[in-house]
Formats: sequence, C-alpha cells, structure tokens
Amino acid sequence: MKKRIVSLLIVFVMLFGLMAVPAAAADTADPIKVYFTFAVDGALEITQEILEVKDADEDGQITLNDVFMCAHQTFLGDAAKYEFKYNEEWDYYWITKFMGIENPVMGYCVNGEFSNGPFDPVASDDYVDTYFFQDTEDYADQYCFYEPRQANINTGESVDFQLLQYQYVRADGAIKAPVKAILTVNGSAFDDLDDEGKLTVPFDRAGTYVVSARAFEGEYDDGRPTLLIPPVAIVNVEDPTPTGDSGVWPFAVLGILAMGAAAVLVLRKRNA
Repeated sequence: MKKRIVSLLIVFVMLFGLMAVPAAAADTADPIKVYFTFAVDGALEITQEILEVKDADEDGQITLNDVFMCAHQTFLGDAAKYEFKYNEEWDYYWITKFMGIENPVMGYCVNGEFSNGPFDPVASDDYVDTYFFQDTEDYADQYCFYEPRQANINTGESVDFQLLQYQYVRADGAIKAPVKAILTVNGSAFDDLDDEGKLTVPFDRAGTYVVSARAFEGEYDDGRPTLLIPPVAIVNVEDPTPTGDSGVWPFAVLGILAMGAAAVLVLRKRNA
C-alpha cells in the first residue's frame, strides 16, 4: 500500500512538472521583425536590414533592449554584446558599449521619434534607427526620416518622398516638420528637396535602391542642417516585361507547328 502511495505521489510530481514548463514558456514574448539601421560618422553601416527579434532578456515583452541584443548577435556574432547603466540623478539608462565602441555618444529612435530608453516597447515592422553623433559636444547632428520608408514599384514609375523630423512643441506635442537637404540615390546626389522636404524620383531600371540625404555644404540662415544623420528609404524596382524563356516559347511552338505542317505535306505528296 505504501509503495502505491509513493508511486502515485511521484506520478503527480512528474505531471505537475510537465504542466509547469508551458506556463513558464508562456511568459516569453513571441519573436517579431523590425527594420534596423545603424549610422556612424554620417555614413550608413547597417541599412534598414530586417532583424528578427526575440525576447532575449526573457522579461515577457519585446523592447529596444531585445532589439539591441539581437542586433549585436546577428551582425557581430554571439560573443558581441552591448552594455548600459542606470543614472539615478538623470533617471536615464546610458549605453556604455554599442557595436564594439566604448562609451559612445549615440541616439536611437523608433519610427522617427526619439526613445526614452532601452526598455521602450517595440512592435513588429517598427523602424529602429541607431546612430553615433559626429558632433560629440553640441550634438548638432540632425536626425530625420523619409516618408515612405520603403516602396515596391515597376520600372518607369516614380516615388514621392518627403524628408521629415519631429519637432517637440509643448502646446501641440510632437509635430512633423520638413527638412531641407540633398536627396541621394545609392550614394550619389540626385536633386535638392524643396521647401517642404519633397521630391519625386523616377526609377527606370530594375534593382534595389537606397535613398538617403546629405546636408548642404556651408552655413545657411534658413534652417538647413550642417550635419545630417543619414535617413534611409529602400525602393525595390521590378521589370514587368517578360524575360528569358518566357519570351521565346511562343516562337518555338510556332516553329514546331510549321515543321509538322511541312511533314504532312511531304507525306501527302508521296502518297499521291
């Protein structure tokens, strides 16, 4: 009798342990994908790459902390990591190591808006932009972003771009304001954005294009930035014209039919 009771207790303990495993796993957030960008010294090092983000710190939610951890693992390897510390006086988390650089002077934004810290939540398909300041004293680098961030079009079509930044006004909150700069395509200057930060860009050839911007040289009194954190928009252009074998097979079919007809005529002549 005692053996049966002990055996039943062991079975109950094993069942309870099996039930506890899914409960613990349920506390981990599901993976998501984000678009990750990293700029250094005014140049793009990582250009809006699709990054799969898991709940790396296992806190039950996906935050920038998870994005940064997964970005280091994806782009630098398992041994790479970033570090941060909490400043009680400023009530802020300072990133002390990022992409292999100690004590970087950096910023990071989600969907064009400045983040409050590494534990801000992040959702699937968000755009996460990270960058090191060129001006490490006055932080004069201007952060901006394109609308749209990406486009899929056919050859011969155009995309209407607008370069924007968030300005924070106490009465109205965050508002979008245009940025004056030079639009670039694959690193080459294309044309100046107008006063509303707008420009229409045609694409005549198939391929993938990186649309960015750079500041005007010199100093201006009309609000043009002198240092610009490069924005990113990706344009995928496809050629809808059939290519390869798809354009040849109709002629091949016609050739076969013609040969068949010729063979029939030859047989008829012989039989006659």
